[in-house]
Formats: sequence, structure tokens, C-alpha cells
Amino acid sequence: MNTDIVVIGGGTAGLAAALTALEHGTKKVILLEKRINCGGNSAMAGGFIFGAESRLQKKEGKLIYKDIACQQTLANNHFDRINPRLIRTLINRSGDTIDWLESQGMEFMLSQGDNYVHQIKGKFTDEIMKKSLGIIMQYSLGIEILVNKVKGKGGEILLRTAAKKIIRDEKGKISGVIAATRDGEEIQIKCKSVILSPGGFTGNKELLKKYFNYDDFATEALPLKGDGIKMAEEAGAYLEDYATLSPHSVHPRYISLETMKNQPNRRVVSGPTSIWVNAKGIRFIDVGTAVGNTRGINKLFLRQPNKAVYSLIDEKILQTPIPKGAIAGPGGDSKIENHEQNVIKVRKELQAAANNSTDVCISDDWKTIAKYIGADPATLSAAIKEYNSYCDRGVDEIFGKDKKYLMPLRNPPYYVIKLQAGMDEAIGPVRINEHMEVLDKKEDPIPGFYAAGAITSGWCGHDYDISGSNLGFATTGGRIAGENASLYIAKKSK
Repeated sequence: MNTDIVVIGGGTAGLAAALTALEHGTKKVILLEKRINCGGNSAMAGGFIFGAESRLQKKEGKLIYKDIACQQTLANNHFDRINPRLIRTLINRSGDTIDWLESQGMEFMLSQGDNYVHQIKGKFTDEIMKKSLGIIMQYSLGIEILVNKVKGKGGEILLRTAAKKIIRDEKGKISGVIAATRDGEEIQIKCKSVILSPGGFTGNKELLKKYFNYDDFATEALPLKGDGIKMAEEAGAYLEDYATLSPHSVHPRYISLETMKNQPNRRVVSGPTSIWVNAKGIRFIDVGTAVGNTRGINKLFLRQPNKAVYSLIDEKILQTPIPKGAIAGPGGDSKIENHEQNVIKVRKELQAAANNSTDVCISDDWKTIAKYIGADPATLSAAIKEYNSYCDRGVDEIFGKDKKYLMPLRNPPYYVIKLQAGMDEAIGPVRINEHMEVLDKKEDPIPGFYAAGAITSGWCGHDYDISGSNLGFATTGGRIAGENASLYIAKKSK
């Protein structure tokens, strides 16, 4: 096959890149997507998308200012692991990206409670999220629009077709891509430019272990393998020695994320009335503080001995409804309906997990529980005694836990639930510049090679910082990559 540009990956970055290149006059664009449809993790996102000084913000007089957003991002990352020119470019263009998406037929509203970040209009994902966060939409509606726009402009989308190798000619310029169909048929594509946007590596335990020293994340993300990282490296790209975790809340290991979302009453097992200890039996954080700070708690979680954290409750806590308005995990408000029936259900689930896995332990004896988590019985006993004394006095002297959540653990059986860190995306490690050009090991641009989205570094440092930036920067980066690839093609044609 022959084309001008090959886009690898059909998420929001890849689709934006393909459509923008076509809009800028590139005649032939082929997009490769290894799955049965486009979207990737973008299609599963909640609908928050960052944009600064967009038309909608200006219209409503509720602005995220570019200068402030940039300064805060640099400061929040302590100027480490980030490229200020790249961040500035993405923020500067982000509002224009919202306007561009509106011109494609998408509709937005502003989130009142999240610094006026944009939300894509659509269907509510579920009643819990609707109540707790206002409005959360299905981003897949936008994906369908972009797919149809790419096809309408003459772009070719090859589904179930995986890129395998990016080829450079004797002068170091991009010259082609080798791909394969699901049946193993090899496709050789000659091209002048490649835009790499295959997403992150949420499904690659080896890479998760390498970059985060942990591979047992709770995640709703697609199990992406990070194929693009190897392809980029083989093509001579500069790979950072770090990646960035886009975190999700910590969750009980025995409960799936989807179950946790749809059954807020079950959050009692790790909610604000529980206490959390590490593998040493030491209480290391207040749960209310933890679930209110998704980004921070994952870091703290991964710093604990053996990267292990346990939630402790007793029978009375299990039977007590969480106070209305409590933030007890993803989704926030934990109003409970049919409480007695749900308590029976949760108790049965805990018993089944204790019988069939190592995720739950149930016992009347704290020594047995200490043995289960690997702690010194005296240390765990002291932690429980101290916590119970705080509950009796109504004052948490260590972490300042809200008085209404202080419930002593004195009513066996005691339940111990193993927790796991949560993840939305694994970001990096391909280095790019502000033009979305992929850099080689000498930090020079590889001619004709561009990248955007989760596979790239420099816009995220130690933290996933700006709400909605995963979608926003991916889409904006894709547009910039498409523009510059189109300009590159035009220059080559002269």
C-alpha cells in the first residue's frame, strides 16, 4: 500500500491527527487500529476534557486562563520530568481544540465543580455518578463523530490491523510501516510520515513493574500492551527512564471496579468508618483523607511495606449505614437503599472471598489477623487499642478523622480486606517536542515521525496534574501532530 501518512492507533489522539491532516490538504491517510473498533481508552473515559479559554468558557464568563494553568502545572510538577514548551503549547491550543470539536458536531457544557473543565454532553453512565459528580458522559459519542469525519474526508481506517514496525530510510527519514491483520497477513505500507498514538500500557505487567514497581492495579482501562513503545525504540526514539501514573482510587481487591461503582453500600468495607493499616500493622493514613485525594493515596500506597494495605472493620461497622454525604470511594455520596438485605449480601461476599482467595480474612482473633497480614501481633494490637481510644474520646489525635466516622473495632467477627492501587492510564515514555516530533537519542527530531497521547512524555511529570488533560492533551497533541505531518508532506512534495 502507498499513502502519505500512517496513523498508528485510533483513540482520540489518532483520530484527531488523521482528521486534521486531511483538513490541511493531505490526500492520503491510513489509520491502523488493532482492535475491532476505534476509541481505545478514550471511548471509556468519563467525559472530562481540558480546555483553556475556549469559546464556551468565554461565552459563560467562566475561564481557565492559559497563563495560570501553565504556571500551576509547572509548579505542581516542581519543574521536574516535564517540558515547559510542550506544556505551554498544549495548553495554548487546548481551548481551540474544544472549539474544533464543537465544529465537528460535539456539544459541551462546563463542569461547575471542577474548575470549569469541559464535559461532553451525552448519556449518564449511571445514577451514582450522576448524583455525586453532577454529569458524567459517554465519550464514545465523540469517537463516532471523529471516525465518520475521517472517513468522510477520504481517510482509510483499517480495523483489526496492528502496526508491527516503523521503517526509516538510509537518510533516517520515515519511509514506511509494516502491519499485520488479525489473520497474520503482513501489509507493507510506504509512507512519508508516521503519527504514533497507540495509547499507554495499562495491560502490560512487565512494563508496569518496570516503571512503577507494581503490577496489580485495579483498572477499568483496556489492557493495552504498549506495543508502540517497542516500535518507537526500534525506530530510534528517545525513551524516558520514567512513566507517569494516572491514578484511580484504591479499591478492595476482591471487588471489581464496576461492582464497586454500582453498589455504593459495599464501600463500607473500605470507606470512612474503616481503618487502614499496612503490612506492619501500622495505621498510616485516615481513610477519609485517602479517598479524597486519589493522586496522593496511590503514591502513599505504593510506599508501604510490600506495597500492601488492608482495610479493617468489625461486624458493627459492617451493619452500620455510612453517614449520608460520606465520600467512601469512587462516586462519592454513599446513600444506602435496602440496607439490611445489602448487609447480608456483602457479608456473604466477604465470606466467599475469605474461603476462595487471599483477598479477605475473617476472624474473632487479632493474632490470626496479624498473621494474615504479616504483622507483629503486638504492633497491630497496639494500633487497634490506640484507635479505639480515639473513638471513645471522639478525637483522632493522629490524622484528625471526622468524629462521625470514628467507630471502634470491638465487635467480632473482624474483617480484613486487602486493597490495591487504582490506575486509569500509564503515560509515557516516548520523548517529543512541542511540535509533537519524536526525538532520537541525541534529542533531534526524527524526520516525518510524530507522536501524541498517552505514549508521550513531557506533559506529565511525577503526577497526572490537570483534570481532563489526558483527553484534552491527547486530542490537542493529535491535532498538532496532524498539522505538522501535513506540512512535512507538503514540503517533501515540492
